[in-house]
Amino acid sequence: MKYQFSALAIACAPFSASAFVTPGVSTAFGVSSSSSLSMVLEKPRTAKKLAKIEVLKTNSDHLTIPLKESLADTEEISVTKDAMQILKYHGSYMQTDREKKGKPKDYQFMLRLKQPAGELPPDLFRLLDDLSAKHGQGDLRATTRQCFQMHGILKGNLKTVISSIMNIGSSTVGACGDVSRNVMTTPAP
Repeated sequence: MKYQFSALAIACAPFSASAFVTPGVSTAFGVSSSSSLSMVLEKPRTAKKLAKIEVLKTNSDHLTIPLKESLADTEEISVTKDAMQILKYHGSYMQTDREKKGKPKDYQFMLRLKQPAGELPPDLFRLLDDLSAKHGQGDLRATTRQCFQMHGILKGNLKTVISSIMNIGSSTVGACGDVSRNVMTTPAP
């Protein structure tokens, strides 16, 4: 069987299915032998509707709005529902004191550190211990992901605690929420 090659088909061989056209056959690989190039058109993909949390993050101005406004409101001891979602990316959750049942709710915050490989320098531990005694409920909780959590922080003290942790060189950013959590390692070398 003989094959016919056109100059254009040979030049476009890696990009075109019409490089080889068998005589007497009207199509080769679904491409008409009368045209040297053919393109397959795809339907445009419909825009996927974002989840509510993704819309909130997109409109949050780098994860600051509405958190900034909720933290500035000193009259209220809690934050708004949207601010609570954004607060997760800063390493904190709003909680109620389960020991105190009844109304009004006694809102407080839990703050989690992000400690890659579970490393905790002595200066950071002393700071966390002091902050927990002064602004929290007086204890630090070790997590299964090699981090520490501080509970019982009031809304008015949250910025002070986070900035103290950031100033010593650690972070709470990305310790909560739908992000990759802490990088863990084995204790053995």
